Parts: sequence; structure tokens; C-alpha cells
Amino acid sequence: MWCTALFRHASNVLSQDADAKRLQAHIEKATEELLPILEAFESHAAVEHIPLPWLYSCTEAVGHLTVGLCQAQEVATTREETNVAYVEPVTVVRTGKRGRPRKQLNPQLLAEAMQSQRRMSLTKLAQLMGVSRPTLRKQLVLNGVYSKFTSLSKSELDNLVKHFREAKPDSGVRYLIGFLRNHGLMCDGCGRPCPYLDMGLHPCLMGLGPIISL
Repeated sequence: MWCTALFRHASNVLSQDADAKRLQAHIEKATEELLPILEAFESHAAVEHIPLPWLYSCTEAVGHLTVGLCQAQEVATTREETNVAYVEPVTVVRTGKRGRPRKQLNPQLLAEAMQSQRRMSLTKLAQLMGVSRPTLRKQLVLNGVYSKFTSLSKSELDNLVKHFREAKPDSGVRYLIGFLRNHGLMCDGCGRPCPYLDMGLHPCLMGLGPIISL
């Protein structure tokens, strides 16, 4: 009988080091599937000649199982929360001097967020961290995430764009930006015209390696 298998599987979970989500799934099955079946048995016990002592023992077993699953879930949730390390993205440094306190951004978080595969723009990162773009730029430089703008020659950039336009002749600037990002470049979004791409208004391209300064 499938309800017997359901009970057995849920009981086996209690002897395992199950995570909170798995335990929650078994709790829902016990309360939403097993208990309604027992209630139906009880309402038809007289007609179907179902022994009440057996029915009560089954109900008690399901009740104990549900309580055990809930207790195990609470323990698993506490364990998972204990193992989580919370990173403080911004630290406010108060020097006692006049003016606004200085904001120190977490260098490890900056380095992780600015990895090219994450495709995180400076504007978006600044918004998420609650700082201005100039403050973010300054912190990136101070923490060595990037130290300067390096030039990419016109011929090098032209070769990349030529390769892209040969492969995707009908694609526009957005697809070009995605293509360049796949080559380790990111869009800074300054909106400055690029005179030699013949692609209309193309943003200044900035990335970790290398950074394009047009």
C-alpha cells in the first residue's frame, strides 16, 4: 500500500542527516496525505468494519512521526543557519572629524562582484551597495580590483568587432557588448560615442582584463 511506503520513507529520513527542505516535504506528506486517509478510515470504520484499536494506533504512529519530523527540521534549520557566514558589504568608519563618515567596502566582495563572468555593471553594484559610482570607483582602485585604465588599440578592438560582425551581421550594440564581455570586457555605460566602430552611440568599454579606454 502506498501510504505504508510513505510512512516508511518518512521514518527512514529521521535516521538520516536530512536537510530542512527534505524534512519539510515529508511533514507536508504526513499532514496532507496520511492524516486525511486516517480521517476517512475513521468516518467509515463502522461500515467497513475497520478495527478502532488498529486505527488509533496508526493515528498515534503518524502523530509521533510528524512531531519527530518537525523537531528534526528545527534542528536542521538551526544547523544550516549556524553554518552561514554573513558578509558585511559596507563598513562605516567614524573618525570623529567633521563631515560624513567614510564608507569602507568589503574588498573580497568587490573582487567577487567584478569578475567578468558575473556581468555586473558599476551602476548596478553601486546601487546594491548603497554608494555612489565615484565612491565605488575609488574603492575599486584602493583595493586593487583594478588600478588603472589600460588602452586597447583600435586594431585589436576592430579585430574583435570584425569577428563578431562576421558571425552575427544583423546584431546590434547589445549583442556586441555581450560578445566583448565573453572576452573579458565589461560595459561601463558612459554613453560616449565610439568613432571607429560604425555602430552608433557605443558605450565606453571597461573591464578587468583589459580595460578599454576610448
